[in-house]
Amino acid sequence: MSDFVVNDRRAFKKKGELRDDAPEAPETPAGSGGEDVGGEQPETGSRAETGGAAESGAEAGSGASDGPDAGESPAGLFSGELPATFATLVIGLASMGFMQMEGEIRDGVKSKPDLNAAKHYIDILAELEKKTKGNLTEEEANLLKTFLYDLRMRFVEISRRA
Repeated sequence: MSDFVVNDRRAFKKKGELRDDAPEAPETPAGSGGEDVGGEQPETGSRAETGGAAESGAEAGSGASDGPDAGESPAGLFSGELPATFATLVIGLASMGFMQMEGEIRDGVKSKPDLNAAKHYIDILAELEKKTKGNLTEEEANLLKTFLYDLRMRFVEISRRA
């Protein structure tokens, strides 16, 4: 037998009634983006409380929090929480695109840029722009437009050098 334990944290029964032992909804700080997504309650237990079990494929990347360390990388590189916002998504994808265009430095030796990978990130951001048109704030739309422009111009510059 394994030490794996499954705890049902759902607040409702199959027919929609509130369970008698349902956990209280956690309070969300104002402006933290804690909107209800898909009707799921965020997890509040840490990995230690859940026995260190791995996430299922449906939960991985769903934005569910694993507690106070959810915003930290496995190596603990972030000292605070990293908000899951549209801006952080765009910045992360754009950063990956720029990094692919710059090449990799290993043991003091710089490799060639991976333009195919860089183009992939540009295409993802372009698709994101197309699919979210009319649904973004002016600030979000400008951020996406600016990063796409900068990535495309850098891509053309590096492509001409190669």
